[in-house]
Amino acid sequence: MVTPDTTTDPQERNTPVESSEAPAKRPRSFRTLPAAILAFGLGAALLYLGVPRAIEAVWTYSAGRTLLDIQSQQEVSDEDIRNLIADLQDTMFLVESGRKWTDLGLAQLLLSARTEAGPQARELLVQSRYSIKKGLGLALANSFAWTRLAYVESLIGGPSAQVADYLELAILTAPYEPRSQFLRLQLVFLAWPYFQEKDRNLVLQQARYVWRQAPRLFVDLALEAAQADLAREALARDPDGLERFEKMLEEKPS
Repeated sequence: MVTPDTTTDPQERNTPVESSEAPAKRPRSFRTLPAAILAFGLGAALLYLGVPRAIEAVWTYSAGRTLLDIQSQQEVSDEDIRNLIADLQDTMFLVESGRKWTDLGLAQLLLSARTEAGPQARELLVQSRYSIKKGLGLALANSFAWTRLAYVESLIGGPSAQVADYLELAILTAPYEPRSQFLRLQLVFLAWPYFQEKDRNLVLQQARYVWRQAPRLFVDLALEAAQADLAREALARDPDGLERFEKMLEEKPS
């Protein structure tokens, strides 16, 4: 913006500016300097916030495709899973999130399942446990991650009070999650002795939910874990359901 001319003499107003008068224009540039600095600062902030995610999106494109295939239960190769693990690890310094850590834990768990039993498979399980815990530290309300953590913990050390605690948190964060209900109940049956008395009603409620959704699978899981009596306890409030459960047990080959 031009500084208004305060000269009252018309002759002075029409007189060309001599070179010696050039410094008089400096206040104009100083006046616009704060706006330039502000614009530069905003641009730098946008770059700082946007560029890492843009780079990450490019780097993890194939990883995203692999995750989608895993979630939709499509076949993925061991190499795909290794690439997924590498991509997630390589881009963690750009954008870290609870979801990325738990996805990494899932990939490590899947690769462990495909690795011959031994030190390498166990190390992958330990890495998976670390990754899932790291993710839950950033985003606690993730029922899937709590369920996976309970599963990994049971694979590493068997049923325990720790597994029971993780399952309780999985149920509390999403009591009626159909996509993980069966794995959850399987783990509940195995870890039942480790649940505290005050938490058992919550667990039995989960068992009844699975029974309503898939009675035959409920029976299979109870028999597999040798927990038919626990299944009966869960169905004690439902006489018709309990009667049906007993009939389905009789139909099973001995």
